[in-house]
Amino acid sequence: SCPVPRMPADAESLDRVSDLLRDFSLEFQTDEGAKGRSKSKSVLSDEAQAAYKKQDYEASLQKFAKYLAAVLLDSPIDHEVEASLLANVGSCLHHLGENELAKSYYTKALNVFEEKCYTPRLTWLFYGDINQKRIDYVKGRVEALTQGQKPDTSKYLDGYGKEQEWSAAELAGVEYGYLDYVNPVSWYRYLAGEPESAMEAATAAPAPTDAAEAATAAAVAPSAV
Repeated sequence: SCPVPRMPADAESLDRVSDLLRDFSLEFQTDEGAKGRSKSKSVLSDEAQAAYKKQDYEASLQKFAKYLAAVLLDSPIDHEVEASLLANVGSCLHHLGENELAKSYYTKALNVFEEKCYTPRLTWLFYGDINQKRIDYVKGRVEALTQGQKPDTSKYLDGYGKEQEWSAAELAGVEYGYLDYVNPVSWYRYLAGEPESAMEAATAAPAPTDAAEAATAAAVAPSAV
């Protein structure tokens, strides 16, 4: 059977998200759950973001936590995805007023971003230090929490470290087809419909010559809500 996945650091029994992670992990370790685990990630990503945009933060939390449980069973773990999901769990908790738990998950996200993630050389050349932008974004959320402010529901950080605004249609729950999304390997799918979209930028960028860098350049990180 699959080993129990490594849970985010310093999880406590009173942490209801840790309880969710444990339960979802056990679900994914059944024969049926294991077969559908990989495919379920993109579905969970879409469902989590849809619920978040509708301000159904409890439903969004459940979906992000289930996605995180699936990621923590991977070997090796994609730490960019892990960190972004930890941050998004924190964001949901922040909206729900569970401030201490939200701060805990923001802190876990920062620890993973700072200790296990980096911006590849080629990505840095075209988009700047994306990992640092993610760190700064999450730190901004911690500061807002400290000041008693809720996250701005109209904005998110896209996969290229650029702060964007949800359109009115997206916030109203309008669904987009697959071709309306960039589908990066290590980050959530996100809408790339702005004038200077990530898709246009990626198309214009010269192809990397190093195979390893080609893989990491394609693995653009998920939107932080």
